[in-house]
Amino acid sequence: MSVLSVPRIYFKGQASWNPATANNNDQWMTFDTVKAELDWGFLGSQHPPISAENAGARFPLWARTLQHYSGPDGRWYQPPAEWNYYGGNEVALHTRRTQTMVTGAQLTYGGTDRADGDPLIGSYVEIVGDPYPGTTFPTAARLVDVNPNSFWSTCLLLRSLQIGDERSPTAFLHADVAPGAYMGSQWLNLRRNLNADHQLEIAGVGGSVMQACMPKGDSLRFGRMCDRSPSLQGLAAALRRPGVKGLMVRLSAYMTRYFTAEEFADCKGKTEKYTRLVQLWDADLHSGRAPTQNPAVSSVVGTIGLWCDGELASSAGGRYLAPMARIAMSLPEGQTADAALGPAVAEVHQEEAVLSLDMGGTVPECDSSGRKVDLGPLEVVVVEGSGRATTVATLAPEDYDRARYEKRAGIVDVDLRDDDVPKIVNGTLRLVARASEAVVALEEMSVTAEAESRCVWVEEGEVVGLRVHVRQNGALPTDTVHVRLAQYLPDPPPPCPNPQSWVLASRETAVLAFLGAPDDVVTLAEPGDGSVEIRFRSLRPGFATIAFFPHRDGPPPPVPPPSRVLPMLLDQTHRVTMTSASFCSVRAMPFDNDLPRRFARQWEERPDPSAAWDFVYKNVLALYQLLYPAMLHFGGLDLGDRRAVERNINRILELTCEVEPTSTVRMPVTRDLSAGKRAVLRLYAQLVRSDWQLTALELVPGL
Repeated sequence: MSVLSVPRIYFKGQASWNPATANNNDQWMTFDTVKAELDWGFLGSQHPPISAENAGARFPLWARTLQHYSGPDGRWYQPPAEWNYYGGNEVALHTRRTQTMVTGAQLTYGGTDRADGDPLIGSYVEIVGDPYPGTTFPTAARLVDVNPNSFWSTCLLLRSLQIGDERSPTAFLHADVAPGAYMGSQWLNLRRNLNADHQLEIAGVGGSVMQACMPKGDSLRFGRMCDRSPSLQGLAAALRRPGVKGLMVRLSAYMTRYFTAEEFADCKGKTEKYTRLVQLWDADLHSGRAPTQNPAVSSVVGTIGLWCDGELASSAGGRYLAPMARIAMSLPEGQTADAALGPAVAEVHQEEAVLSLDMGGTVPECDSSGRKVDLGPLEVVVVEGSGRATTVATLAPEDYDRARYEKRAGIVDVDLRDDDVPKIVNGTLRLVARASEAVVALEEMSVTAEAESRCVWVEEGEVVGLRVHVRQNGALPTDTVHVRLAQYLPDPPPPCPNPQSWVLASRETAVLAFLGAPDDVVTLAEPGDGSVEIRFRSLRPGFATIAFFPHRDGPPPPVPPPSRVLPMLLDQTHRVTMTSASFCSVRAMPFDNDLPRRFARQWEERPDPSAAWDFVYKNVLALYQLLYPAMLHFGGLDLGDRRAVERNINRILELTCEVEPTSTVRMPVTRDLSAGKRAVLRLYAQLVRSDWQLTALELVPGL
């Protein structure tokens, strides 16, 4: 089922990403990511030195000052704040000039796309966040990295999917994700675009697939325009089928561009762009305006369809085809490239004799025009248990080119011969490229293991449970399956930026301890719902990636996890990549459980409100005041002003402690405020509310 079944609604447009960037250490090590503190050692080496005592004045100026940068891809000048210091991590499916719109709908596998005459076509698709406390108007969705200086640990926090028009954003549909859910990012491909014209920079060459699901219930509502839309009526009818849990939205984001505002139109190179950006910031600050934000803009295509029993909410399921080899690709003007395809998933619809392939992240683009690489014919092959291989379909270049990709979000339906259906049901799928010689580009993994939660935070002393779903050829397993849990760490380690690989942790370096998993293996002996729970706690603060390696019981023996996992497929011996691996990113939070007791001890020895404020500012608030100035300039909250903090202490406490962690109004947006630091804020709030009359024992009984 899933979005690979019908009915489907397709959309296309652009997404605006507005992450704050001073915390990702790309070139300047401003952030001690493990401790969630400013990197005072690095900042102290600057000229003039920046310290905890003078950071309030010196850090913002230093962060906005152009400095020379020399890297593997060139030399230029840019500020340590990078390209979006004042971003608030908002995400929207629109930009200043464009809206993401419904482009078509498909009610049957062989039917033509609906377009003319259906008012749903051309309506606006949007994702939004939670309303700010005390209001009904939604905030923006938010982009969060579990590891702030990596590129593989992103999740997108949202509350609702909306389809509407200019007058009513929900005229067609409003649907909420379940509490605690988010849009998971997977299949991050750093060679999604081969950039033959060299017009894309930073993450512009990458792409990923994201998915979220919305359960049926009161929060899934069809609007006043539903009765006028045959496509939407078809979707509403399909939701009443047995086994359908709700709606699924899956989108591909790719071809990201930076400095897209009109103010940068005449800038030629990186130094010119950053110089103009700093000038805009300075002019805004001098005039008392909120500083310029500089969001990135990505192309997006997507599908809205059915979410059915047994399907994960945040990860694309189905029969999973992983990259197996690099392919020689022809590019414009006689250029060539050697790259692997991205993954794909497949689903066979037996009654209709149709195989659906989701190739939303599979075929690369050539350049900034969005043109797809011409791989020649791609054969869909099934390998039976005997080893016999049968070509069941051939995809011509027009089946996966840009026009077809943008029309149906990369989904390709293949008509099957009746006698091929049982072969596919029981066999193994391959995608074979024959541009020059036959190359198995993708091959189905017969057993898969995928976590429902792809991003997890674990506090000091906390035990976290993570449910892993096991599938055999896309269905519930019929065999006993063992899942090896391999823990990988960023290499080089934090605070180095954007590490280029993961390295297998040893007993001495492990960040997590698995519980109830002898030799780091869990076993699914009975099919049940096809899931098994793993439990773990943190041994130390840091960033771990749990990779899942499933294998069936019996021979052959399982292949041991690789010692290193790389971003891209390099050769036959390095097939497990960030693009294709099944994993969960874990942020082991700073060990701050003793911080509340230290605060109370200080209050016991020195019941001075000024000293209490100094403790809270230095240990909790200073980081977010300096690295996330959006809270001051766009939210009006000055975390460096004691009177402002105390005046707003109840709201600060609500946003940091009381709203759910996946809410889009949760502070800080990075989710790296530890439980210990949140407890300090609670204690400080108690003192403020009591007019500084509480004793230390009243603050922390049993101190």
